[in-house]
Parts: sequence; structure tokens; C-alpha cells
Amino acid sequence: MLFFRLLSPVGLACLVVFLHYVGAYMRMPLLPLYARAGGASTGQVGLLMGAFTVVAAVSAIPGGLLADRFGRRRLILVGLVISAATSFALPLSQAVLVLAAVLTLAG
Repeated sequence: MLFFRLLSPVGLACLVVFLHYVGAYMRMPLLPLYARAGGASTGQVGLLMGAFTVVAAVSAIPGGLLADRFGRRRLILVGLVISAATSFALPLSQAVLVLAAVLTLAG
């Protein structure tokens, strides 16, 4: 706990964001393994990876508008909770459609 007290609020925010991105983007190399274990074909794996990126891109502008309206802090916290939940749900996904739903929510 002493480590966190020594960090400034900006340093702590940078650490949290860094850890979030490390965790969020570690699923990309593992996604084909999960999808193949769930019975996905090579084409379906590509579609799943593309769907995650498309949803992230499409939701960026509405997310920014929501952040301006409701406050950035709330949306950042909601985003971190969703990211953590989808990170835990990803290895538990046994079917391709469930995996697609988890990735869509993660995007």
C-alpha cells in the first residue's frame, strides 16, 4: 500500500490504464485458441477478431459523447468493469456465439 501512497494521482491513473491495456490486449493472441477450442473455423476466428475491432471503433464517438454528458470518471469506471468482466468471461466461453457476444461487449 505504501507504493500507491507514493504515486501521484496522475501516476496512479497511468498505472491503472497501463494494466488495463495489458490485460485487454492480451486476449487478442489468445482469442484464436479459445475460438478453436469452441469449434470455430479459421474464417470465424478472423470474423471474431474483426468484430471486436469494429465495435471498438464504432462505439468510440458515442462513448465520447456519453463521457461529455455524464462525466469521464463514470464512463471510465464502467468501461474498466466491463473490461474486467469480459476478461473473466472469455476463457469460460464454450460456444462461438457466446464468444462473439463477449467480444462484442468487450469492444
